[in-house]
Amino acid sequence: MLDGVATSLFFEQEFPLSPVLSRRADVARAEARALALQSERVVLDVAFEAMTAFHMLWERRENARILETQIGLARQIVAAAAARYGAGAGSQTEVLRGEAELARLEAAQRSLVRTIAAAEAMLAATLGAEVVTPIPALVAPDPGQLAQVPAGDDAVLVEALPEVLAGDEEIRRWKAEVGAMRSMYAPMARLQTGPVYSSEMGAGWMLMFGVSLPIWTGKLDAGVEEARAMVEMAKADREAMRRMAASELAQARHLVAAAHERYQALVADVLPRMKSAADAALASYASGQAPQVSVLEATQTLWSLEREAVMARMELGLARARLDRAVGAWRTSKEAP
Repeated sequence: MLDGVATSLFFEQEFPLSPVLSRRADVARAEARALALQSERVVLDVAFEAMTAFHMLWERRENARILETQIGLARQIVAAAAARYGAGAGSQTEVLRGEAELARLEAAQRSLVRTIAAAEAMLAATLGAEVVTPIPALVAPDPGQLAQVPAGDDAVLVEALPEVLAGDEEIRRWKAEVGAMRSMYAPMARLQTGPVYSSEMGAGWMLMFGVSLPIWTGKLDAGVEEARAMVEMAKADREAMRRMAASELAQARHLVAAAHERYQALVADVLPRMKSAADAALASYASGQAPQVSVLEATQTLWSLEREAVMARMELGLARARLDRAVGAWRTSKEAP
């Protein structure tokens, strides 16, 4: 029926005579571990962003509370100025100046409402909630607790960071890649099988086995050298990451101590003195013993120091958040996956 026709259909399979497949498996496992560690790094970064948003919202709400107190005090100054003016002991200028200061504070209060809403949206987003989610009252950690830096050897803490461990996995990956490229110098077995038909022999089945040898190795040599270069680059990247992490950890420890000292100085020494001065100035003005300008200067200085104390408290919280990020405090596991 098929006179003069010879046909065949072959199925071919190659079998490496070297551990190249196990080397490829090592490469894949190292890549998977590196990706898992990178996901841990993202978790730490998101947690740091959430802590930053928390302290920023707390700072704005504290400023709103302080501003409400300032407005109450400004109203007392306006009332005192009006009483002095009505009694003929003061001038209309004092009343107008007091009203202008009160208007300035009320305008700042209206603006602060919007900034608080923006900070609430940011915190909700970092927590994975909808931006319209209401944020309840915030309880900031005690400053003394924030100042208690975590103990431990900085070198050990840095070595446990996910970004540094990911660098180790990159080195393992490229070392396995070197082994895989070197394994390709070995011969490759080849098996072919399939049905055949010829007009002389009829239908049949053929099986062939052979070995291929890599004769031209220039491309393989280049691949091995490239993989070795990638190993050196991975080592350099890992060392750079380790040094950067160690530097950030050392800086974070000093910044926490500096922020705590500044906050303590403001709260324990500076603010009580200025509050006493502002109360004395207001009493002297109400009794007609001091001009209004002295009251305004004292109260404005007090308000500025109160806002500075809130800012110092926020900076302490942010410094501690940076320190926690530098030591990987929010990691769910200290071991590489």
